[in-house]
Amino acid sequence: MTSNEINIAFKTVEIKNRNGWEQTRVIAYNVIAPHLKNQPAIQKFMPFNWDNEGFKQKHKVTTKEDLIRIKSFYDKIKTENNNG
Repeated sequence: MTSNEINIAFKTVEIKNRNGWEQTRVIAYNVIAPHLKNQPAIQKFMPFNWDNEGFKQKHKVTTKEDLIRIKSFYDKIKTENNNG
């Protein structure tokens, strides 16, 4: 794996983690909102450090060469695991 592929894997985990926390925030807000006099914005109710970042994702377009290289990498691992 290249460092770019590792970076993409980490970003994927980070996005999944964020999605879980966003879900938690929505549930918590919906549970408590009826009991609040003034209902603050959901981001003010439970702020996260990524709220101000916006949701910017830049992905490198996967090329045919990338797919061939990744497939050969996994084929090599598969062969090593079957022989070992």
